Amino acid sequence: MLQSMNLLRFGLAPLLGFVLAYLMIPPVIRYATKLQMLDFPDRRRIHRTAVPRLGGVAVFLSIVLTVLVLIGLHDLQGEAVPVSTGLLPLGLALGVVFLTGLVDDVRGVRPRSKLIAQAIAATIVVASGNLAPRAFMFATGFSSFSLGWLAAPLTVLWIVGVTNAFNLIDGMDGLAGTAALIGIAVCIWLDAFSPGRQSPELMLAAAGAVLAFLAFNASPARIFLGDSGSM
Repeated sequence: MLQSMNLLRFGLAPLLGFVLAYLMIPPVIRYATKLQMLDFPDRRRIHRTAVPRLGGVAVFLSIVLTVLVLIGLHDLQGEAVPVSTGLLPLGLALGVVFLTGLVDDVRGVRPRSKLIAQAIAATIVVASGNLAPRAFMFATGFSSFSLGWLAAPLTVLWIVGVTNAFNLIDGMDGLAGTAALIGIAVCIWLDAFSPGRQSPELMLAAAGAVLAFLAFNASPARIFLGDSGSM
């Protein structure tokens, strides 16, 4: 019975993430268009018309709501809540970058301020113990190199670097969403075979939400993630 409930939750996570995001995106498109929160064509962007840029709002909210529903299901069964393990610091970090990106989408934020916010968020994640590699290996079978005291600052630098790299690819139809979906799939795959396996429900919810976003972001894109989503 417990196995059946786990399968139910694992199936519900991407389905609910998809449905919520799919329902949220059309009103977000209308709202962003009405308020002229648009991504206009320029030399760095290949789309020909202005495109709304608040897709990250729908993706973020759908993931949050899905996770809350899953936590509620665990509570109803009187179980420990694996999906919420380490969720508070991770949620705080995600909230920092999401709100910073949202303000940037609406009003604009100085690059230095965005960098500081990203560094704060990355520091929260590393300090919580969610992500702090102690060694580095080029490939399986090679010698590993201890990072020592450099582990924490290098991880913060890596998170900030990846965040900004991903932010740069949001202006092309389907690119950011596809890259995100590939990354999420790899995380789910690695998690499934790792010794200290965590619950994949959070990543499954994200996969569903991103898949729904891609339905509106495929060429010709009707919406982009914006900084709130790409960061």
